[in-house]
Amino acid sequence: MKKLQTMSIVIVLTLLTACAYTTVTRETVVASNYSFLGVHSFSVNLDCAKSKATNVYDGFTKNFCPVLENTVRIIMKERHPRLSYVDTGADLIVDITLEELNGGSVGLRKSGLGMGDTLITVFIRILKKDQVVAQTRFDMKNKIDDVYFGDRANESVLLRAVRGVAEFVSNFVDAPKEQTIRE
Repeated sequence: MKKLQTMSIVIVLTLLTACAYTTVTRETVVASNYSFLGVHSFSVNLDCAKSKATNVYDGFTKNFCPVLENTVRIIMKERHPRLSYVDTGADLIVDITLEELNGGSVGLRKSGLGMGDTLITVFIRILKKDQVVAQTRFDMKNKIDDVYFGDRANESVLLRAVRGVAEFVSNFVDAPKEQTIRE
C-alpha cells in the first residue's frame, strides 16, 4: 500500500514538472572569450516598459516585474555567494527585457489537450566592461493547470513560473554556450 502511494506521488510530480518547459529561441550569441574571470560584482537591470501583456489583469506587469527582478538577484546571489550585488559599477551586468507576458487560457489548459499555455518571453544581455558578451531571447511556456493547486488564475501560473525564468537567466550567465533547446 505504501509503495502504491509513493508511486502515485512520483507520477503526479513527474507530470507536473513535465508540464513546464523552457525553449531557447532565437538570437543566441556568445563571445568566444566569455569568462567569469575578474568578476567580483554584478547588477540586474530589468526593463518592462515595452512588454506586451495579454490575458492578465490591467497592471499585472507592474506587479510582476519587481518579483522577477528580485528573484533573479536572489538566485544569482545563491549561486555566486562570492559576488557582491551592486546597483551601479558592476563587473557583470545582467540586462533583461521582459517582452511578453501571456496568461494563456484556463479553460484550454484544463481541457488536457496541451493548449492554453502561459508564456513569458525575455531577452537577456550579459555585459562585461560595457561590452555585450552573451545574449539570447527565450520563451518559458507553462502548461500547468493550477486546478491541482486550487488556483486557476492566469496570473498565478505566471508567478509560479518566475523561479524557472530566474533559474534560466542564472544558468545562462553561468554557461551561455551550454543552454540548449528543451521542449
